[in-house]
Amino acid sequence: MDWFFFEENTLKITNKYSITLMLCYNFWQVILMKKSQFIIPTIMTIIVLILVCCIFLNSNKKEEKAASIEGTWQKEIIIYSNSQEYGTIKEEYNLKNSQYIYNITINYNDKNIENAKFSIKGAYQDKKNYIVIDKKYLYLDNNNLCLEQTGCSEPFSKEKIQYKHELFNFNAQNYTFEPSHIENGKEKSLYLIVKNKCDECEILVNNASHLTSIFDTSLNIINIDNLSKTEKTALKDYDITEYPSIIIIQNNKILNKLDNAVNLTNFAKFLIQNDYKFR
Repeated sequence: MDWFFFEENTLKITNKYSITLMLCYNFWQVILMKKSQFIIPTIMTIIVLILVCCIFLNSNKKEEKAASIEGTWQKEIIIYSNSQEYGTIKEEYNLKNSQYIYNITINYNDKNIENAKFSIKGAYQDKKNYIVIDKKYLYLDNNNLCLEQTGCSEPFSKEKIQYKHELFNFNAQNYTFEPSHIENGKEKSLYLIVKNKCDECEILVNNASHLTSIFDTSLNIINIDNLSKTEKTALKDYDITEYPSIIIIQNNKILNKLDNAVNLTNFAKFLIQNDYKFR
């Protein structure tokens, strides 16, 4: 009896587990069948959602990139001449709503030299990842602003940044000349026309070497009082009536001229506006 009772109870328990297992199996079969009906639409829905998210994030990234070109971009160049600090050049672009302000300060270590500080304002063309200012191209490149090309070695930054320019065995006097006439050539040439008994002329002549130390150019100085009659007659072709005057010559043509309120600051501004570069 005892054995029978045990066997009977064991059978009952086994039957209960079998029924439970069968019910679970049938339940999961139903679930899986239902899932199989929706698996393809579900996958497609997920893919569509991923694509939408990618497009949204990409558009936001482009907008952020285009907007980030606005702001204040700056850099500072410290010029050393023969291992001695000569001066500093601070440049700054303020860009906003397609308008720019270009601020520049040139400080000389020699306190006897007049420092230059001025601004140039205007409109720029926004081309998404670069802008155009007076035919100059400024590119947004890795959170920096590069002039003329991407990957430049000395970009502008929204943070304070400094660069060093070392001029070895440099003598500014080697870049100033005193010709008796204007020479016409294929390369553009810079001339300073002066005369005697002219305070502004004297200041510019005495400080010409400082300009040729900062700017990568040669300067030709012509004093009309030191010219012959024939040389003075030839100079009249360039319509120079004010002194001092600064002219840029190329192929026998005047590219530009400055003959009003000429001082070191306006001279430097004139050079920048005519695409002269720093050393």
